[in-house]
Amino acid sequence: MKPDEERRKEPRHPCTWPVEFWHPGLRRTITAVGRDRSNGGACVRLPLTVPIVAGQKLELRFLPQTDPRRRSPRPIETSRMARVCRVSRLQTVLEAEQIIGLEML
Repeated sequence: MKPDEERRKEPRHPCTWPVEFWHPGLRRTITAVGRDRSNGGACVRLPLTVPIVAGQKLELRFLPQTDPRRRSPRPIETSRMARVCRVSRLQTVLEAEQIIGLEML
């Protein structure tokens, strides 16, 4: 499979929301930054120092965002279970980041 080959069935949408998850090995909350999302998954950026492996299950918490479609903006926060389906370090190693592909469960 080529590195830039599309794997998702649904279209991707750019997303730069902060995402938190509990890392059981480090025993602390990790904050990632969204890269893009689709109905079935998401792609986030993490520091290279965070140990993560394909197959790992995580509870993601998408941090509150303001919905500009509402007259009185209110925070939106969602929590979802996800499975790490891809870990890529090659393209972002110079930025000290890794790209994590997540499948929503």
